[in-house]
Amino acid sequence: MSCCGSCGIEVPDGQRFCSMCYGDPYYGKDGYYLSELEREQEALQAYVEEELKR
Repeated sequence: MSCCGSCGIEVPDGQRFCSMCYGDPYYGKDGYYLSELEREQEALQAYVEEELKR
């Protein structure tokens, strides 16, 4: 494993930056940005479902 040249988080060998610092959810193979987007989508969906119950 290597480290992101910007934030220092672990990234796969051969990758200079994590997807979050690079600003592209599909950059590299670390999956950090995509995971964050999925987490945010799940939180939004839970919020919407809760609001619709009211």
